[in-house]
This record gives sequence, structure tokens and C-alpha cells, in this order.
Amino acid sequence: MPPQASGYVKSRLRSLHGALSTGRGAPRQAETKPQPTAQPSVASYEQLPTDGRKRVVVVGLSMVGWKFIDKLVNLDRDSKKYEIVTFSEEPHVAYNRVGLTQLFEHENAEELHMAPPTWYEEAGVRVLLGHKAVRIDRDKRQVLSDNGAVVAYDELVLSTGSEPFVPPIPGADREGVSTYRDIKDVHSIIAQSKTCKSGAVIGGGLLGLESAKALYDLGVSDITIVEGAPRLMVRQLDEQGAKLLQKKVSELNIKTIVGGMTDEFYGDETGALAGMKLKDGTDIPAQMIIVCTGVKPRDELARECGLEVGERGGIVVDDRLQTADPHIYAIGEVACHRGMCYGLVAPGNVMADNLAANLTGGSELFIK
Repeated sequence: MPPQASGYVKSRLRSLHGALSTGRGAPRQAETKPQPTAQPSVASYEQLPTDGRKRVVVVGLSMVGWKFIDKLVNLDRDSKKYEIVTFSEEPHVAYNRVGLTQLFEHENAEELHMAPPTWYEEAGVRVLLGHKAVRIDRDKRQVLSDNGAVVAYDELVLSTGSEPFVPPIPGADREGVSTYRDIKDVHSIIAQSKTCKSGAVIGGGLLGLESAKALYDLGVSDITIVEGAPRLMVRQLDEQGAKLLQKKVSELNIKTIVGGMTDEFYGDETGALAGMKLKDGTDIPAQMIIVCTGVKPRDELARECGLEVGERGGIVVDDRLQTADPHIYAIGEVACHRGMCYGLVAPGNVMADNLAANLTGGSELFIK
């Protein structure tokens, strides 16, 4: 495990330990609706800048995407060599996904922002909110969005991250089966919990445990964690540590099943989600189910435009984070470097720093 990954996991473990050492969280504050974010007009940037600058387009305003933009803005402050345009598929500027559990308490997305919306305007960064990039035209060097934007680029940075992996379990498309990855997911879980008495979480890793604790704090009375491995947090804890963790979880009256493989999610006579069955016949009643079984790189844009992807997914890059196309780079969870995709923020931040340095005259190499 890389040092950065180790530090990140330890930090999450400390937070989880604190949460499991307490009872139900304080009642959620009254909902505070985020203030609308100022958005530039949806102009079409088909032409490159005519003022001598080059345009860097960042697809994916993730934590790592923002880190790259922030670094490039600072390094380019004096020379003003670059214009930056970024696509944000969500209707939010970059936010801290690691802190998503905070939204279960206050539901105010603004408190998670990596930087306030005004920062982008002051930095001269053009943000296309609610624009999902759907195609890259490598011949014309353009990115097209689902909302009609056409943006030309000199250099393109793909920071599309990952998406939840949902196993092909019968019934996985039922209403009430959720993932836990973004702000929209959190709002959906909160809404479901208001009329839900029983819930289940598939996956006993960090995210699964955090999801179970969130359901507990939301007042769901009957909660079960199902983990396919022989113990909780199998990648981070040895057998003794996992037993201590399972004891801590049970003190909150959260049930755990290890070595359990899900067979199906089933509904009641009305079609509403009613529970799940395991392959050994175990029946678990659940009016809502959160699937936390890992992630997969969002590399579909690269695949469709002919860029190389790894055997297990991810956009193949060299030590300079460059793809086979000299004008396209990939950083963060979507980058496949020497056959490895890093599903953590810390290595992605190193990639972001290195790439920003290289675009401003540096010669940094990302070598693990």
C-alpha cells in the first residue's frame, strides 16, 4: 500500500472509530438549501483563444480535478499562459467526497466545497455546471457536452474519477437500491430513511461501515451489513482487528454477516423493495439497500475516442500522465499507470501537482 494510501486509510479509520464509539448522532439540523451557484452563460467555445493563451479543458470537476486547476492557476499566475475551462457533470462545484457523511447531519453541500464558487470567477476558470462530457473529437480537438456545449482544447485533462460498481444481482435496479458516491445519493438515502424501518448495506469496507452508521443516525432501527469476505474491512484489518471492529458494530445493534453472497433483491406484492436473499437461503428484510462493493474507472470517453484503456479499466498513461495522444492526459482514479488504478485521493493529488508542473515547464514523473 503506498504511503499516501496508508495515511488516508488511517485517517478514515480514526473517523470511523470515533463514530462507532458514540451512539446515534445528534438530530439533523433543519435543512438548509444551498445558495444557487453562479454559472457562466452556456456559450459554445468552439474557437480557441485568440489572445495568445492556450486552453486547458478539464473534464470532471472532482477533488483531483480541482487540485490540478488550483495548482495550474497558481503556477501560471505570472505568465498567464493558459485559459481553463472545466466540465462539472453535477450541479455543484468541486466538493469533498470523503466528507459526504457530514451531509447526513446538515444537508448543506456548500460546506463541502473545495473552494467557493466565487473562487473560480476570481481565478478566471470557466465552469460548465451540469454539463456531462459525452464525446471527444480528437481530430478537431473538441469536447462535446449533453447540454450542447462544444469546447475546443489545446490540452485535455480527463479527471472523471470512478463510479460505483454494482454487481449483476437480480433486482439491483429496484427503487430503494442505492449507491453511496455523491451528493445526489446522500439526498436519496435521507429521503428513503424517513419511511424506512429496515435497511441493509452490501459491503463491509470503509464505505459500507460509514453507510451503516449513517442509516443508524437517520433512525433506521433494523440494519444489516453483508460482506462477502470472511471478515469486515478485509483489506485493512487482520482477523483480530476485524473481530474487535465487529464487536464495536454490534454494540450499535447493527447486525453483520460475513462470507455472505447476495442472490437477489426482492419486492413485495406491490413491487416495492422488501429485502434480499443470500445464496445460502438467508432472508434479510430491507426496505432500502445501499450497495458499497467498490468502484470502477469512468473511462467511457477514452474508450469511445480510441484511447487505450487498461485490462481492468482506466485510461493508460505514462509517467508524465500523458496518453498515447500527446494532447490528452488523465489523472486520479481514472488513470491507469503501469497497470494500476489508484482509488484514493492522495495519489491523485500527486498526479495533479505533477501534471500542472509539467504544463508550466516542469519535468515531474509519477513513479510508484
